[in-house]
Amino acid sequence: MALAVTNGTATTKASGTTLNVAYPASVAVGDLLLMHFVSVSAVTTPTDWTLQETNNRAGQFAYLFRKIAVSGDVGQSTLAVTTANEASGGTMFRITGHDATTPVGSDNSANGTGTGITVTTITPAKINNLIMMFVSSNTGAGATHSAYALATSSPSFTEHYDTAIGANYDFAAASGLRPEDTATGNATATVSSGAGNGWVAILASISPADESNTVTPSALSLSSVLPAVSLLISQVLSVSALALTATLPSPTPTTQRFPAAANSSKNSASAANVNKNAATATNTAKHNASPTNVNKTQ
Repeated sequence: MALAVTNGTATTKASGTTLNVAYPASVAVGDLLLMHFVSVSAVTTPTDWTLQETNNRAGQFAYLFRKIAVSGDVGQSTLAVTTANEASGGTMFRITGHDATTPVGSDNSANGTGTGITVTTITPAKINNLIMMFVSSNTGAGATHSAYALATSSPSFTEHYDTAIGANYDFAAASGLRPEDTATGNATATVSSGAGNGWVAILASISPADESNTVTPSALSLSSVLPAVSLLISQVLSVSALALTATLPSPTPTTQRFPAAANSSKNSASAANVNKNAATATNTAKHNASPTNVNKTQ
């Protein structure tokens, strides 16, 4: 949630020992409350509040108090601040969307004389902070303040009030949202008439709460051209877990001729010779038997 600021009515008095500072509307538990308070003499920090910054010059005391709102602040109309019997003024701010732990990221203050107001640079703790300037002057007449600016990345400032305190004093405040978390450079403002008796200024940056965003994947559309990616994957696989299919080329039959016919002819001739020899042997045997028969005849 972005930082947002509202303020109660600027309250002043010319005399008396109590100033009833008005609360802003709609204060809730956890809101950051700031109070800009200016008095002719020093004041004590109100109960349950913290002094954030202070400075003074020539009978002009300026304060920035802070507090995280509790249930006792809800519905309250005023805060009583005790002072000496003299002029004083106060304004309370309600800020939402702030860092709950360290709401004021950085601050500084200064005092001087003349129409030009300058506060030394501060460096915000986060981006998207709220820059606030609180100024007061003792001109001896009804002066006004204007031209709020930062030297570096100045936001557009909105003035919350510019109010006289009695006959001699005036106080004002302005704020602007600044995205950058870089140093602000010096903060400046202008007093409409010379603050012969001096001015006092406070510069502060209010830090936003940390944001946590949930992105629904279906609502996120990304388009990007990615370079080709080469992957080297090393994996040991079990052979039993693999099923391999391979397509082998069809075999090409090869016929080889051997000189088997010549050997067969030789073998046939050998067989014929064997047969001839066998016949001759038979005839010889018969011929040898003939003399026996001749002998029988004789």
